[in-house]
Amino acid sequence: MKEIEENDKAYQLTRQIVDLFKIATSSDNDIDLFMDHLDLNSHFFIFFILSLYRDDILSETTFEDYENLDKKLRALIYESDLSIKLGYPRIFDARNPIIPPTASEILKNLFEATFKIDKDVLKENFAYCIDLFLFEFGVLIDEPFQPKEITKLIGAIVDLPENAKVYNPYAENGSYILELGENRDVYAQAKSSSWAFEMLRLMAHQSQQIKNFVAGDSSLNWPGIENKFDLIISTPPISYKPIKHLGLVLEKFNNNDINEFLKKGINSLNKNGKLISLIPLSYFTKISKDLNIVKEFIDKDFIDTIIVLPTGLAINQGNQTAVLILKANKTQPGKLRFINAENNFELNDRMENVLNYKQLISVYHDPNQDSKLIKVVENQDIVRLNYNLNYKRYFLNKIEGIKLKNILIQHKGPTEILPKEGKLIRIRDLSNSEENYYLDISKVKESNFQGRKFRTINKPCLLVATRWKSLKPTLYYHSNLPIFITNDVLSFKIDTNLVDPRFLVTELQKDYVKEQLDAYRIGVSTAMLRKDDLLQVIVKLPSLEQQKAKVESLEEVSEKIKKLEKERNALAHGQSDNHFNEMASLKHTLGRPRQNILDWTDNLLDFFQGKEDLIRSLNKSFSDFYSTDILSVLKEIKNDVNFMTEVLEMGENGLSLKDYEKTFLSFDDLNSLLSDISGNNFNFKLEKVPIYDSDMEAKGIEANSTLLKALIDNLLTNANKHGFGKSENGNEVTIQLNEMDDSLILEVKNNGKPFPKGFTKEKFITKFSTSDKSTGSGIGGFDINRIAVYFGDSDWDLILNASPIYPVIFKFHFPINFIN
Repeated sequence: MKEIEENDKAYQLTRQIVDLFKIATSSDNDIDLFMDHLDLNSHFFIFFILSLYRDDILSETTFEDYENLDKKLRALIYESDLSIKLGYPRIFDARNPIIPPTASEILKNLFEATFKIDKDVLKENFAYCIDLFLFEFGVLIDEPFQPKEITKLIGAIVDLPENAKVYNPYAENGSYILELGENRDVYAQAKSSSWAFEMLRLMAHQSQQIKNFVAGDSSLNWPGIENKFDLIISTPPISYKPIKHLGLVLEKFNNNDINEFLKKGINSLNKNGKLISLIPLSYFTKISKDLNIVKEFIDKDFIDTIIVLPTGLAINQGNQTAVLILKANKTQPGKLRFINAENNFELNDRMENVLNYKQLISVYHDPNQDSKLIKVVENQDIVRLNYNLNYKRYFLNKIEGIKLKNILIQHKGPTEILPKEGKLIRIRDLSNSEENYYLDISKVKESNFQGRKFRTINKPCLLVATRWKSLKPTLYYHSNLPIFITNDVLSFKIDTNLVDPRFLVTELQKDYVKEQLDAYRIGVSTAMLRKDDLLQVIVKLPSLEQQKAKVESLEEVSEKIKKLEKERNALAHGQSDNHFNEMASLKHTLGRPRQNILDWTDNLLDFFQGKEDLIRSLNKSFSDFYSTDILSVLKEIKNDVNFMTEVLEMGENGLSLKDYEKTFLSFDDLNSLLSDISGNNFNFKLEKVPIYDSDMEAKGIEANSTLLKALIDNLLTNANKHGFGKSENGNEVTIQLNEMDDSLILEVKNNGKPFPKGFTKEKFITKFSTSDKSTGSGIGGFDINRIAVYFGDSDWDLILNASPIYPVIFKFHFPINFIN
């Protein structure tokens, strides 16, 4: 808001428009609270009224009185000569109905407040204010405008002469019209509702391009093949954020739709024309039939540049995006340029990622065509990599070493004859340790195969995971005991003449290997690694003697550490008896008050049960004030005291996880636990999304309900402390359960303040480390990690700023089991 404060007139006008929003929504809340109150058209209606007032169609003397205002306003729009001349009836029709349903009183108040606005100030600053509301407060508005920084970037790289012929399909998204200037022949299309709002914006900017901007669906009304353009510029509807409170439904492009758009686009260019468009980054990294168009464009040499943008830039786009530039006649034939702008962003005052577009424009025009940010790749190299346009592959540093395909041979194993049950190895059974990398068969439970087919492994091998973000390399040596592996686990025989298996396992967990694996993985929500790509990974391989010496040295250090830990535990044991006695004394001291709370809670529940008529008035007053009923609060108190009691009963050694026995928690149990999680006394609204499945009682996870509740409570407390400074409408934390493959996905996500720049999962889980020293100790993150690991998920994710809706997402993958 700094820019506004420096312009007093614009600032005052902005506050007056905010007041109009309050009137339209019958709310006393400020601008950041409107999102829970706006209906589909109230925001548009306000700017429509302001536009009528600015253009002298509406004034204090327009109506003699305020009776039947809605009818009088309609008559004014359709019958005023000036309104008709400026095109207001068409704009009104495109969004009709837009007059609020409780029209008479709201319209009266709106008009009275509008007429208090200085018209000269409005005329001078209206364009500024309408852009401010779109781009600064865009989360409140259903217009799918992308951030202005992306639009300015793309507008600055068009590089076209005057009078160039330009087509802007899907103009409801990128709003490039103003960036293209008045000296170009622009034809633009947008669907009716968005067309109407952009028309108000173009009128506010007094743009001459209004005459070439039409309402229409670009997918259905693409210009005929006889029309050829110097430039096609667009952001097709690639990734809309659902806006539940507006009830808005927008069609989202899938990969096939993008293919069709690009095909039509390249066929509509003249011999020197180009197409510039924002495209989801995942479109370039998926290996599927969807990418046939990419193969065709590489073979025909149409792809000129791909600019990879940072994550979390757009309010209405949840995926990472890239700017694609196609040219019918390239200046560098046979080559494709990647620009990696992933880190080309700044944080604004609201801790949101903002593209540093000015710096990126300089990078785009940089004559140095090979740097840390720019890579020029021969088309033939892309063909050699099966047309994969995952940019990370082309930015990998050169490594001296040997490819895995030269030291590993896949051991597939037969699938024909399987026993009824056996030791089935899933990803969760693999090791993620550089020290303990052998498969522990004793910890793998017998699985009933139930007619499903798995590969049989009966030889020593290396096992690796192809799903998620960790390879989890594990050695298996029990060749006398066959095991069975799922499709997302690969088995390899190691050439022991070249490599020591123990050395290979530790090397596969080094950062330079992980960097290669990240470049080769495909998929966004579930990262996958193809076998052929895995075998392209290079490892640094010294002589066999050096490998063995290094491994033996590491094992010796590991043994010394274990010995020191035993000595430390022995020293600590002398203190444990005193600690035990102190804890027992504490539990004894708290026992009576705890029991008293529980007894009186039960008494109150018994007293109120069945007396709904007696307490109806009291309960209504309580509910109006606290947004929950008395019985629910009493049950929460009882649940919380029971939880505290259970933790204290096993608290002699602190939060010692081994004291909490893991049991089978079914999907039904998990939904019940989720239902009991309290959202009271937080600065946010708690949304809970349970899991649904046909086998709610048979499917579940091995966990402990007390620890699982502790994990979730720690996450909620952390969000309340660090994410939400005060209670406001729109503050939200969502707990969601999902099933994906063999895992239960637990997501806890919030739309509060992001973590500081540079904050990582490693910092979060470090004991006594915290993002804000004034509000926390860091123990919560430490315990969250311990519990997740105890439940079988050492690779849980802390996802920061990847989603503009939820800047902080905790994502856990707990292995699914079936009840015996």
